[in-house]
Amino acid sequence: MKKGYLTGNIINLLRQLIIDLTHYDFSYLTVRQANLQAINLHNVNFAYADLSQSVFTETLGNILSAVFSGDGKLLATCDTDCQIRLWEVKTGKLLAICSGHKNWVRAVTFSNDSKIVASGSADGTLKLMLTSSNWTQKLDQNCCF
Repeated sequence: MKKGYLTGNIINLLRQLIIDLTHYDFSYLTVRQANLQAINLHNVNFAYADLSQSVFTETLGNILSAVFSGDGKLLATCDTDCQIRLWEVKTGKLLAICSGHKNWVRAVTFSNDSKIVASGSADGTLKLMLTSSNWTQKLDQNCCF
């Protein structure tokens, strides 16, 4: 991969022009200093891309697993920050950040009815999280039980 700013500059221009990036393929490219805040990145391919110095809406650890709910309305991710994040797909809004694992969270999945997210960690624990639309009804401060 060559180090350059071309791809990042193109993305920044497309962002300013409010161009939908859905289904764009930036795999294997160097994407330096791209401002990816408030951009819908649904179905955008960044596989093996160098995203150095790019800015995202939310600071994330290395995502180890991501899964969509059965109805496609929610996305759950887990990462090396020992957290599970629940996102609303339509808006890209972060709905909840759940902690409670003591080591990297390596797997995440939804129940068949999409009401529960299960996560498994390298610490040997399994955590369950309700995907309630009323986030004030968390079971504890870590929103896992």
